[in-house]
Amino acid sequence: MSLESENAFGSGELYVEEFMARARHIEVQVVGDAHGAVTHLGERDCSVQRRHQKLLELAPAPGLQDEHRSQLIASAIKLAEACQYSNIGTFEFLVNANDHSRFAFIEANP
Repeated sequence: MSLESENAFGSGELYVEEFMARARHIEVQVVGDAHGAVTHLGERDCSVQRRHQKLLELAPAPGLQDEHRSQLIASAIKLAEACQYSNIGTFEFLVNANDHSRFAFIEANP
């Protein structure tokens, strides 16, 4: 695999993603400015999809305990601060449907 990566991308570095058999797609709306201030506008559940296109977004994400909501939001803000995010966009996560304390960052979209 590292040889394939080297040939395709010029780097043999690899990473492994955790497979979540039952996952929810939760997004946190983030706002960052040119002065380094970052805040959020809450989260939404975008799990209802067809062909990888969102059909329905629910805000706030139903059934998410306040503790787990806070962890997701804190993670999104930390990521935005780390990259000096200066825009409005979503920081997106897969959340284990059986254990909401387990989640993984998947992407950021401006």
